[in-house]
Amino acid sequence: IQLLGEIAENLWETGHHSAIIKYGELIPDEIITNNIEFSLYYSWILISSGNTQKAEPFLVSAKENTELIIKKKDSSKNCTEYHTKLLGKIAVAFALKYSNEMRSEKIIDYYKLAMDNLQEDDPLWYSWAWYSKAMAERVWENYVEEMGALNIALEYDKKSRNLYLISMIAIRIAYNNQRKGFFKSAFNTCSDLLNYMKESGYSQVTKAEWTFAGVF
Repeated sequence: IQLLGEIAENLWETGHHSAIIKYGELIPDEIITNNIEFSLYYSWILISSGNTQKAEPFLVSAKENTELIIKKKDSSKNCTEYHTKLLGKIAVAFALKYSNEMRSEKIIDYYKLAMDNLQEDDPLWYSWAWYSKAMAERVWENYVEEMGALNIALEYDKKSRNLYLISMIAIRIAYNNQRKGFFKSAFNTCSDLLNYMKESGYSQVTKAEWTFAGVF
């Protein structure tokens, strides 16, 4: 679990979500909850696949353990900074959870917690925070505000070049264009992304991972 905790973020960032799920199914829950990092990314994939009930205990334990470390008086400055940033990431995961449950007030609460603990110099997670705000606006049917938040999220994510999040944002933008009847625009958004994946050497990953099915 210690080794998995060290590589979980990389697996998650590169879209190897099936691997995280398989490891999570092999390891007893009480061992997983002892590792904040793996708990975070495992719960994230569970939420993305619709298994929110199973994910929640891992996410709750990750948040509680992180807050305990931040509050420790003997924690070093580097340790505190690391776990403060980690708390921001956990807040984004909670926002994702509540977006699946269409609970906009909770999404905004955790979006604010994420923004309080994340920095713009981490464009990937800053992008995810803006994506969560877009999900809250979608629940409220504020589609103009949703598209605005999505475009900000996309700008930050372009800096991180994270394929998974770019895909998520592109799918949502394409979906919104479809709803408005802009079918060519929606098609072009997804086609451009598929071409980018191919040119960047990600073709095999996109074919093997269910997380990219929405683009197709």
